Amino acid sequence: LDVTIYLPQSLSPNGEEAFYQSSRFEHGSMIGSIRRKGLSKIISLYGTDTWRVPHNPYWPESGVGLASEFGVGDNGDFCNYKCGWYGVDNVTNGVLGYQEARSGGSFLKIGVGELIKGSCEACDSTGGYMFNSPYKFANIPKWKMNQPCDGRLILEHEAHLNTYGYKV
Repeated sequence: LDVTIYLPQSLSPNGEEAFYQSSRFEHGSMIGSIRRKGLSKIISLYGTDTWRVPHNPYWPESGVGLASEFGVGDNGDFCNYKCGWYGVDNVTNGVLGYQEARSGGSFLKIGVGELIKGSCEACDSTGGYMFNSPYKFANIPKWKMNQPCDGRLILEHEAHLNTYGYKV
């Protein structure tokens, strides 16, 4: 298999700009393409096209591949009615500490990092969390990469803020 993986900013070689640097999707899930060699040609198992051209690494919708989001894809820091696969109530929308944060203060988005409340043009710091808005980072998320001898690539990231934290 030949797999193109777009690394998070903190792992990008030679300070190159990372493919995705926005605040919606988890940065370790950006897969550009998956190909394998067939008998007479290369077979594409997953395409290489970006769906939004020109590509903007800072736009929340610019994720590709798995583009994982630890949330329900809706506004608000909590989903309060029939959320997710099991239709449960009052679950986090992938953000931690949003309600407690003051305007200009930090909150966590699982898999993304520490973001600043009210830091995007569409955001009102007195209103609720807006999942598809480009929040600014309080700190650039740090990722670790491990490549065991068996051919796997493992990307890890963790963040902590006050009483909240996560590890992916």
